[in-house]
Amino acid sequence: ITSADAFKVTVSNIPCSPDPRVIGRKVYRSQAGTVGDYYFCYHIGTIADNTTTTYNDNSPRNTSSTDWIYNKNNTTAGITYRDGAVYTRLADYMTAFGKEALKSVTKGSTNAAFGSSALSNCTTGGGNQAFGHAAAINITTGISNCAMGYASMQGNQVGGKNVAIGDCAHRNETSASTSYNTAIGADCLRALTTNNNYNTAIGYQAGYNSQANGGIYIGYAAGYRASAGTVGNYNIVIGYSAGSSISTGAKNILIGYDVEFPTAANDNQLNIGNIIYGINMNNGSTPASTGKVGIGVAVPTERLQVSGNAFLTTDSDKFILGAGKDMTIYYDGTSGYIDLNDVAASDLHIQ
Repeated sequence: ITSADAFKVTVSNIPCSPDPRVIGRKVYRSQAGTVGDYYFCYHIGTIADNTTTTYNDNSPRNTSSTDWIYNKNNTTAGITYRDGAVYTRLADYMTAFGKEALKSVTKGSTNAAFGSSALSNCTTGGGNQAFGHAAAINITTGISNCAMGYASMQGNQVGGKNVAIGDCAHRNETSASTSYNTAIGADCLRALTTNNNYNTAIGYQAGYNSQANGGIYIGYAAGYRASAGTVGNYNIVIGYSAGSSISTGAKNILIGYDVEFPTAANDNQLNIGNIIYGINMNNGSTPASTGKVGIGVAVPTERLQVSGNAFLTTDSDKFILGAGKDMTIYYDGTSGYIDLNDVAASDLHIQ
């Protein structure tokens, strides 16, 4: 560096790149009088080739603040600032790109944040991935969360093992701690509250405003509520706009286009396409001893209750009755029969 006068310095021995794709180089000047652990560099000019090795600097002091970089010893480097805000943060097992992404981390590791404010409040949480503006912005100590999409998983603080994919997916309107939830689709599983865990929603607005544990909502607006509120746990809702009347009833199964629960506040119900209904269902592997099935009957009162005719399409198909298959009723194409050979102990009573 040489100085010909008080207004110009000449920088020489500027390195050239060995990469043949380089067609120009930018020249930066460090900021004078910097105090602290970071140093700003100001862009003062451009060499428009990859051969020139000298540059005359006669620009005023600190001419630009729009194109500067963070410079620090390599042993401690890892943060890039712009206009006083953190824009990138690189460390072992941690990567952040975007304004204030992962800006608060103190101890957490294996985090990755891409997008402005992504994981910006994470302090000691680890194993989190966030992609998109404000994705997982409120996570502090939560672990192993994955959020992809604008404001996805916003509001969750210390919960873990959640997956949210889509704009505002699994977005809590207030700070809450939720875990083991999976939300795929914009606005799905939105507005959960603390301890709403083990839910799965797939589809736009699926499970929106339904606050519960263990709910499964699949399809556009399946399980959607107009306002947030507590609903029954472990409901399964599958179908376009199915279950909009979801309420406090639990362990129900609802399948079909725009279908609803027969009685929204009751438990252990089944509705498939407003054709097949069931009540008193049971979990586990034990048959439901009091369970009842209706075909065309929303609330059956018998083990099997049918509204309308039953039709056996093939001649000689039989109704078989009795625990030991003791009696059959059938039509052979010509005549109808009560088969006495199948009647236990040849007893037939007609009353």
